[in-house]
Amino acid sequence: MNVLIAIPTLNESENISAITQKIDEIIGNLKGIRNAVILNVDCSSTDSTALNFKSCNTVLEKKTLTVPVGKGNAMFAAIQECFEGIFDYLIFTDADIDELPAEMFESFLTKLVAGADLVVPWRKPIWNALDLTNQLCLPVVRAYFDTSIHETIGGEIGLSSKACKALTECPWPDSAFDFGVDIHISLTCMKDLSVAEIPFQFSKGNKLRSYHHDGPVVTYGSKFISVLNSLCSFIANHDLTLSDTMRLHAVKIPWELPPIPYDDELNSIAELNRDYFSSADLSGLNSLGLDDSEVQRISKCLIDGKGLFPEDWVQILISYIEMSKNYNLNDELQSMMQQLFIARTVNHYKENIGNSKWYESIEAQANYAPTVLLQG
Repeated sequence: MNVLIAIPTLNESENISAITQKIDEIIGNLKGIRNAVILNVDCSSTDSTALNFKSCNTVLEKKTLTVPVGKGNAMFAAIQECFEGIFDYLIFTDADIDELPAEMFESFLTKLVAGADLVVPWRKPIWNALDLTNQLCLPVVRAYFDTSIHETIGGEIGLSSKACKALTECPWPDSAFDFGVDIHISLTCMKDLSVAEIPFQFSKGNKLRSYHHDGPVVTYGSKFISVLNSLCSFIANHDLTLSDTMRLHAVKIPWELPPIPYDDELNSIAELNRDYFSSADLSGLNSLGLDDSEVQRISKCLIDGKGLFPEDWVQILISYIEMSKNYNLNDELQSMMQQLFIARTVNHYKENIGNSKWYESIEAQANYAPTVLLQG
């Protein structure tokens, strides 16, 4: 088999040599690989990332591409490289991943050879990471695809050449050339191709919350907006609908997890989020299908600092996506959605602090998508 291993980067000079040499070691020890190339797709880094990649010693061939800033630009270029080249499979990995076990590459390739077009890991979760994955993407994926693929926006995935062809030929929204790329890839493959999920006992390893302080307001910067826009664009462009035959998913969680500890940062975020809603105009919630009494009840919870409960968040989220099919939603409503998302993470923390079963509430939240909407 011919394998392309792609590492998208932006100013990763401190990490690129180590991850490249680790990949070289892992792939060199795997059987059945005829040819493998390590590809660094660099987003015009201003540090020595590209130089460090070129200068590190490897047995495998190395290649470099330079693209404009944007994670999606890097991943699209690698997908094109796989599709237009001799490669059977493409594996992506982030440059800053703390743990890169050989078993992940071997498992990815085993699934790909067996016929999967997209392979994703399901790694042992960390309570203060993967909010976008668990609180934003999982309920939407469960609602529109009736599946329990969990890590739909992780940096480590495997793709077949068939998937690369489909991704090269399909339209990409602007958000997919930024941080909305991972969910765009996942949804494209989930719609028409074969997807495999592999549980692993190791964790992602690095804290992925990306809070940005903009004066008194805290946001996720461009990440939340990009992922939300990619979700909306894909569902609208493919006219996906909520099925009335969706089943509730009873997922066995294959790990023992530690309890959520006290967290000063999130308590500070919770205070700023409460302050935002103390003066915010929440009348926009009426346009998302909530009646006055529901808006009043939710507003009280937000102003009291309790955050947003899962069933309320899922109803608002899916209503927003459905509304986006027919209307260009304004920036003000989009900004409010981001604050509501942060309120959801606040509520998850407050409701589960000290609880080692906190991931079960994430699974339960994803099941609200069919129940809340079908009842509505």
